[in-house]
Amino acid sequence: MARTAEQDFSDMPGQDSFLDVLTNIVGIIILLVVVTGLRTSQAVMKAAERKAQSAYRATGPKEALLDAQMAAIAAKKDTESLIQQAVAVHDETSLRERERDYLTTYVAAFKQELADRRDELSAKEQRDFDLRSKLVESQSELDELAREQVALLSQPAEVEAIENQPTPLARRSTGREVLLYLSAGHLAIIPEEMASETIDDVKDNLWRLKQQHSFVRTIGPINGFRLRYRVELVPINSVGRDDRALAGAPYRLPLQARPELIWYEFLPTTSPLGEPVAKAIEANSELRQVLHDHPPETDTVVIAVYPDSIRELHELKRELYAAGYATAEVPCVAGRPLRGSPYAPRSGQIFAQ
Repeated sequence: MARTAEQDFSDMPGQDSFLDVLTNIVGIIILLVVVTGLRTSQAVMKAAERKAQSAYRATGPKEALLDAQMAAIAAKKDTESLIQQAVAVHDETSLRERERDYLTTYVAAFKQELADRRDELSAKEQRDFDLRSKLVESQSELDELAREQVALLSQPAEVEAIENQPTPLARRSTGREVLLYLSAGHLAIIPEEMASETIDDVKDNLWRLKQQHSFVRTIGPINGFRLRYRVELVPINSVGRDDRALAGAPYRLPLQARPELIWYEFLPTTSPLGEPVAKAIEANSELRQVLHDHPPETDTVVIAVYPDSIRELHELKRELYAAGYATAEVPCVAGRPLRGSPYAPRSGQIFAQ
């Protein structure tokens, strides 16, 4: 008995929405029938009037009057037929309304009876009842998902085009490099003058190493980028011989140190920085102007790309390959700045992530 109540209860909620939809459809049909009837009757009357006038001119007043009467009678019959159809539809709608009210009352009473019976059960039986109800609902959802899956599998599959973008074999860059920054779908060009600005700033601040082991400096902004770097004193050990070491006993010269650039990172001043890739690859864009000064025969394009711009990377590489440029990609970690190091390999990749 409990299982039958569960099955009926799981099927009943769908009746409300079905009856609402049915009632709305019937109401729309009534409106369409009334509007169509009015338009039809008006059209028939006008046609009959035109026909009567034409017949009057052709055959005389008596015959024209008879034709007009016949046309009026036919139009009246059509109008009465449309009115009868509208009344029938209205009666059908009233019947569906009463059925809906009856089913709503029945569902409410059934829910109340089901709740009363549940309250009569013990705590354990109530838990079992709730679990079985959830199981029935889950099974219904699973069946619905299975039907959707079958419908999707029955549809013709779309063929995805695979585009080949050739990648050159690894080789050292012999010319200059154009450094691009691709993030949030926007492309920015890292300015070349940042290198010279960094060298000048390092020279101007070497005096700091007399008082401390290292220092960190920031330059810019230049073209929307700031550059932060770190310089440290790196010890140098030298091994030599004196006159007493002719027998093979080496000795160490005093410990020395030299300043070295340890790392540098690019910090964009805004986000997103640059312009959308679709605009950046246009004919008169800033990227095209920069590439004009870097021939593809000698120079390489290095692209630092973040995970949110992989699609834009393919579009950019397609344009660069069409222009004849060799490219190298540097995958960046989301949320971290683009960091470089003099110790990174130079085979088209100068950044150390």
